[in-house]
Amino acid sequence: MLVAVNSTRGGEELTRLQAEKYTALVDSLFQERRTFLIGAVIMSGAIATTYWKIGESLLALTATAFSALAIVRLLFMYAYQRVRPKITSIAAAHKWEHGYLAGAAASVLIMGCWSFIPTRTTRPLSTSMHQVSGPPSAGVITTV
Repeated sequence: MLVAVNSTRGGEELTRLQAEKYTALVDSLFQERRTFLIGAVIMSGAIATTYWKIGESLLALTATAFSALAIVRLLFMYAYQRVRPKITSIAAAHKWEHGYLAGAAASVLIMGCWSFIPTRTTRPLSTSMHQVSGPPSAGVITTV
């Protein structure tokens, strides 16, 4: 849709409408706190379970870092809700969007560490496989 603006007042109206649309998009990032919290708890649990199964201490640090970041991001979401009525310009909404994106990027970085650490520290699969030794009728199973 093309919008023709013939006066200064029309230009101000267009800018106001753009700001309203942009702030509505930024609002959508911060509105689902419950879903965010459920996902953060599940991810922290998954990282902690991996630590429990593998025993690599870096995974305990990763689970702690992810949990701490989730708490900070949740507090950031509450802070946004408190100041939301004061956010009327695109520039103000843009600052909050950048904060949200920084938290999301940090979360993805921690999840990447969670994926990488077990591959770096665990034994190769062949060292934990079971092997049958002796004649098949003996049924002796040994761990390599």
